Amino acid sequence: KPPLSHVALVMDGNRRCAKLHGLPIIEGHKEGERRIEPIVKRCQDLGIQAVTFYTLSVDNLERPQEEVTALIDVLRKGLPSVFSRLEKENGRFRALGNIEQFPADIQTGLQEAMLLSQDRKGITVNLAMAYSGRDEIKRAVQKIVRLGYKEKEITEELISQSLDTAGQPD
Repeated sequence: KPPLSHVALVMDGNRRCAKLHGLPIIEGHKEGERRIEPIVKRCQDLGIQAVTFYTLSVDNLERPQEEVTALIDVLRKGLPSVFSRLEKENGRFRALGNIEQFPADIQTGLQEAMLLSQDRKGITVNLAMAYSGRDEIKRAVQKIVRLGYKEKEITEELISQSLDTAGQPD
C-alpha cells in the first residue's frame, strides 16, 4: 500500500504568478490547468488512489466578469483533455461543489464525465468547483430533507454520506 492514498491540492497563486512574470492573469490560470494532467500521472505512478484539485471557489466566481468568463473558457477547453486521459487510464472523475453555478454546457460535460466514469477502477480525480464549506453543508441538509429523513434519523454518518454526494443526483 502506498504511503498516501489521497492527495489534495489548492490551485492558488495563478494570478500572482502571472503578474510576477508580466503575463495576463488568464495565462496564470491556463498554466494551472496545464499542470493537472502531469500531476494526475505522477499520482498514478506513485500508486495514489485519488487526487483532488481545489480549482474555483465561490470567491473566485465573484471576481470581475471578464476574468470569470475567461476561467470558464479555460475549463471548457481543458476538461475534454482531462476526461480523455482518464478514460485511457480507467480513471474516475468527480465534480465537487455547486456545479449549477456554471453554464449548461459545462454542467452537462461534468455530469456526463461522472456518469461515464463512475464504475472505473483507476485513480479518482476530484475537481472542486464553486465550492464553500457552508454551501456543502447546506446542500447536504437539503438532500437529507428531500430524501424524507426525520429529525431523529439524522446522524453524523448520514450527514457525512450526504456531504460526499451533495452535488450528485439523489
